[in-house]
Amino acid sequence: MKYAMVLLLVLSVTLDIFAFKKDPAYRKARREGAQTRMELRIEDDRGNAVADANVSVFMGMNLRERGYWIKGSTDTNGIFVVTGKTCGDEVEIYLTKEGYYDSMKKLSFATMGAEKDVKDGKWQPYGEKQVIILRHRQNPCAIRIGKGDFALTKHLNQWLGFDIQKHDFVHPYGTGDIADFEVMIEWNGKWLPEYTGMGVRIRFVIPFSGYYEMPICPESNFKGPYVADAKKNFHQAATFDEKVDASMNRTGHHLDKNKCWVVRSRCKVDINGELISANYSVVHKIRFCGEPNGEGGVGIMGAFNPTPNDTNLEPRQ
Repeated sequence: MKYAMVLLLVLSVTLDIFAFKKDPAYRKARREGAQTRMELRIEDDRGNAVADANVSVFMGMNLRERGYWIKGSTDTNGIFVVTGKTCGDEVEIYLTKEGYYDSMKKLSFATMGAEKDVKDGKWQPYGEKQVIILRHRQNPCAIRIGKGDFALTKHLNQWLGFDIQKHDFVHPYGTGDIADFEVMIEWNGKWLPEYTGMGVRIRFVIPFSGYYEMPICPESNFKGPYVADAKKNFHQAATFDEKVDASMNRTGHHLDKNKCWVVRSRCKVDINGELISANYSVVHKIRFCGEPNGEGGVGIMGAFNPTPNDTNLEPRQ
């Protein structure tokens, strides 16, 4: 009963704020839909227009089963114009073309805290332009793509080798064979309500090994870089953490979701100390967790190229 009363109060306050912030035209658009017009320009990863790309746009109408599709193809200038009615919270654009990786982009006119206006029954801005990237298939190769499942361990606050290819700690702490870098899970092992936060530290201890950051293409099925740049400045250490205060407010530093790591590891040098061999990989996600039984875990999602000195990072999908 107490839970129901709290839920009702929260719902009431939310609706009051919603009604206070938004005018009747907006509320009507959220209930019944409003007209929108978007000009989509489809470009390749070099900035060139992509003609004859297949476009499918899902126009949300509150409940998904009430939504509908608009389909067609881009013109010679890579343009596809979408006109139709939507309640604003779910507009999904899907792109395909032979020789390119599929792309998808989600849009919303009703994102909490960034809602768009409605004027004369039209979502504003009416006629806005969206550029979406279709990336070429260039040179896919045999790269192992990891699922990013958590590798768990009870060995906290100590350095453990991590194998990117196996996506696990190295033996005897996991199934890994070769340490591409070392990981330390920093945590006191306590769970709620005594949990105050945790973190993960990563270090590269072999000369010439390390990582550098790159932006990703979030719209594409292939998000990372095509190749590694062996001349880049590779960093040797990084720390990610999360802290929780007494009010359960969370603050933390994590791998930016719009960036990835390009990693160089398994480096070998000649008698003069010059780099002669290395493996390259890309890391898209680094997560960490604590389990109620006191185990800590890291989930590192990426793709490892097993061929030494091959800088290609485009996996065969």
